[in-house]
Amino acid sequence: MVSFVNFFSIGLEAAQVTGLYKTELPIDSQSADEQKTAMGKALGKVIVKVTGEVLSLANNTLKSAIAQPELYLNSYSYRKSSTKPKQQYLQITFIEEQVNRLLRNAGLAIWGSDRPTILAWLAVDDGRNRNIQRDNFTGSIVEAFEQQFRERALPLIFPLYDVEDVKAVSMADVWGVFPEKLLTASKRYGADAILAGRLEVKDGLYNGRLSLFFRETKEDADILALDSQQLSQAAADLVGGTLSQHYAIISLDSRENTTFSVEGVKSVQDYSNLLTYLEGLTAVRSISVRRLLGSNVELELMFDGYSSQLTDAIALGRNLRAVKKAQGEHITQEGPVMFYRWIGR
Repeated sequence: MVSFVNFFSIGLEAAQVTGLYKTELPIDSQSADEQKTAMGKALGKVIVKVTGEVLSLANNTLKSAIAQPELYLNSYSYRKSSTKPKQQYLQITFIEEQVNRLLRNAGLAIWGSDRPTILAWLAVDDGRNRNIQRDNFTGSIVEAFEQQFRERALPLIFPLYDVEDVKAVSMADVWGVFPEKLLTASKRYGADAILAGRLEVKDGLYNGRLSLFFRETKEDADILALDSQQLSQAAADLVGGTLSQHYAIISLDSRENTTFSVEGVKSVQDYSNLLTYLEGLTAVRSISVRRLLGSNVELELMFDGYSSQLTDAIALGRNLRAVKKAQGEHITQEGPVMFYRWIGR
């Protein structure tokens, strides 16, 4: 299979998603019973957003929590629909620290707000024509995908499919899901992963296959007689379930330590920005400064998860670039060492 490693290593800066602990649901009345039911569903939606995994809802600890959503509640309010006068929505915000503690106690991973961008190349055959789904393509599955991925906090973009795209990739290339062609056409968008698919639709039901390309992996999902909403859910499940394995951090019984050597820290502002950036990584639990020497900083990081997940998260942010150990550089501590250059933005 074609390797996407080099392509994905030069993607755009990770998308910063917001509202991980917020959601809203349509509600018929403001009765106490309906409110509690809606809050339980809302907590479930937030859990899926934060873990990236629908399967997390099968956890018994979380099932108990969803039955008592008020324990994690920060605030709620109602709003009326701007298009449907009789429809109202319950807007709910949960307490981030409480939800994260719940997930850690349940042994589940937490996916932070730095998330990879996914580019969707989807070809749809309606029996008369084949179309590549594109940005601002109304009356299509684009709207369903955008809504579903937004609710799951998964940054999704569709190609413009303008003159430049047409030169790079044809309908046959997208329909055939040819990795080489998709790679060439995708470089301009700088996405971190590619969601490709060939779909046939009849009477509003879709059949076909979706494929997610990420680094050296390809994950598939067969699509059998799904409507547009179910299709978008299946796509979000494929993407969320796959990418969360790389980026969501589980709190282990024993935390890892590493020496973290950074060059290119040329000012007090650089130093402050470096520490702020590292403290913001979901995996990092504590930072200790070992040595400052010129523009080099030597730190000790204690972190949850695995070292590969820490390097994945750092690569996604693009504030640090991995480097080889500088010739003659002295490290004051034995053990695992990570070498980086600060290129903060």
